[in-house]
Amino acid sequence: MVHLAARQVWTTGCVQALVTAVETNVISVSCTIAGIVVLQRKASSMSNLSQLDGSVRNVEFGLDYGNQVRTRLSGKSLVFQGGEWMIEPEDGSIGGLGATSHETTRLKKNALQLTEENNLLRLKVEILLDMVAETTAEVHLQENEIDNLRALLQKNFAVPQPSPAASSSRMAGLAR
Repeated sequence: MVHLAARQVWTTGCVQALVTAVETNVISVSCTIAGIVVLQRKASSMSNLSQLDGSVRNVEFGLDYGNQVRTRLSGKSLVFQGGEWMIEPEDGSIGGLGATSHETTRLKKNALQLTEENNLLRLKVEILLDMVAETTAEVHLQENEIDNLRALLQKNFAVPQPSPAASSSRMAGLAR
């Protein structure tokens, strides 16, 4: 029985040594269990990159991506050309723009033209509002001037006129 307990301790020690070796990434660990040498196996890589041929690896992961990068998105084939993603035409031709790409380009130009026209119209509205404000200010000044002139005229007519007899006696006094 004592011998069995010692054997269990030895097995536990061996397992602990294996666990420690695995944690510290030591490659070769061996221990003896009941006279059998147990070697730790190298962990197999989850990747199969080491099995790829050099040319295949260069094509897949190298800097040469080929002439064009293609992908499919929402049922449309897209090609990256000249720094832009373009929709590949149904006939498979690559050089030209597809019909939908032409439509997209036309719509972008139309949107740009409409934006410029909108900005011009906003500028015109701003100028017209300035003109209306200036005209309103001028009319207000003219109305104030007219009111002042009316008040001056009413003040002049409100002064009593000398009677004709008084004016003839004044003229006679001046003639002397």
